[in-house]
Amino acid sequence: MNIEIARPYAFYALLLLVPSFLYTLYHYTRLLKSLKNNFNTSSTLQEHSFRRLRYSLIIRELLRAVAWICLVLSYAGISWGAEAVPVPKAGSAVSFVFDISYSMNAKDAPEKNTRLQAATSYANELLERMSGTSVSVVLAKGEGIIAVPLTEDRASIKPLLATLSPRLMSAAGSSLGKGIEEAIRSFPVQSSSKASIWVFTDGEETDGKMANALSTALKYGISVIIIGFGSESESEVYAGDGTTIIKTALRSKKIRDTIKSIQAKKTFVKRNKGVKTATLDFVDATELGSALKVLSSISSSSSDRQHVSYEEKTISREGLFISLAILFFILSFIVGEFDWTLLKRREIMLASLCLLPLFTSCSSSFDGSKHILEGTWNYHQKKYRQATADFLRAVEGSSNNSFLREYALYGLASTYLMQNESEASLSRFEQIAPNAPDAVLFSTYYNMGIISHRKGNYAEAASYFKKALLINSSDTNAKINLELSIQQREESKSRAGEQQLLPINEAENARSAEDAVFSVIQENDKKQWKNQEKPQNQSLENDY
Repeated sequence: MNIEIARPYAFYALLLLVPSFLYTLYHYTRLLKSLKNNFNTSSTLQEHSFRRLRYSLIIRELLRAVAWICLVLSYAGISWGAEAVPVPKAGSAVSFVFDISYSMNAKDAPEKNTRLQAATSYANELLERMSGTSVSVVLAKGEGIIAVPLTEDRASIKPLLATLSPRLMSAAGSSLGKGIEEAIRSFPVQSSSKASIWVFTDGEETDGKMANALSTALKYGISVIIIGFGSESESEVYAGDGTTIIKTALRSKKIRDTIKSIQAKKTFVKRNKGVKTATLDFVDATELGSALKVLSSISSSSSDRQHVSYEEKTISREGLFISLAILFFILSFIVGEFDWTLLKRREIMLASLCLLPLFTSCSSSFDGSKHILEGTWNYHQKKYRQATADFLRAVEGSSNNSFLREYALYGLASTYLMQNESEASLSRFEQIAPNAPDAVLFSTYYNMGIISHRKGNYAEAASYFKKALLINSSDTNAKINLELSIQQREESKSRAGEQQLLPINEAENARSAEDAVFSVIQENDKKQWKNQEKPQNQSLENDY
């Protein structure tokens, strides 16, 4: 079990238990001395009272110490376990990782091309069929660098592909892991696109970091496809020093074994009802239909405007430790009122059985409410990606509770609206039942009116604002929006009539003015590339 601690310095607070224990011991000693000096009753009653006082103080201080420990553990940010968290995605983004080490100069590709030439041609063919997909380019050798940031301008990528060479980077060795790590960093943190990484390589590496980088990509919900180039039979190639000859081949078996070992460790998929997160795959570039297999991994995300992906997330236990701290702190006050010396084992077991239902009932409703509260908090913190994930989990987990489901759907739709995903927001608003609570229905009709108004459907917007006012007739904003929608509906009708009467010469003048405006705001992007050379005395014997 992998345990993560966000703030390990919090454990220093446990040292406060030492002075607390010493103070309690001092206080107990003084209290015991005072009682001995003032007791005039029989020795049996005195002994019973001392025993009761001792048990009460010991148990109370132990419970408070446990409460403090739980509070410290909560602040430390302890988390363990993993779960697949739903994250909304729209569109696709791909990072091309090119292995430009000297082993890619081996001429064992089809038509006597080098592996790097074959990878360049393969990538150009893929680019021609990736309309609407953002692409970045990462170069991997001894290090990894982002050569082209994420862009939809494929024309800026092709000139770089034509110049790929091991001499573009002076770093020695071959590190596919560092290239994959840079590809992960090329995607924006809050990106709404489904991210994928395509690695063009022969599988040769000198640092063995590829496995860890692939696991990191899976953790962030990024699929990785490794595209192999070269022959399985070994061939000779010069290393970076120009004199050392090394043997190299396509290490497809090594790549497949690495993928299998990583997939075997991803047990969180089994714990989340078989939900598939990101995927790992290997494709031999010489296989028939390999390019179609690669392109099919993004075709669904490019065609679907809105879909849900799943990312691995460690489960935070802060809430658990806070609840335990509160429980133990309350119990520390309660136990002081009991005479523990009179309790029998049978009575303790009976009391424990009576408390069991408190910990076993209404778990599903509690989870649904918890996700809605977390989503609402993230929504107000403008963390819309996390809020969407929380509300999605609340919707999936509240299928048996219609009350919580309506609130979860409303929160999810509102979060989509804040991300300008109007269609996805509208579809969620339409799923809210007509018998939902009045507060939910009012806000639903109000927001649907906002969406219609943004689209220019003023008549539809006015009807939604009317429905909202039928629920809450005292809302001033709904009244104002209703009047504005009615007014703009009439103005749009009048403008449509005027447009029909526009003379042809005026229409031409208007069009020429529009073209002039658009010609002013055109821009040309230029990119410059610099290669920094490392000192010549660096050893290049392992650069292959």
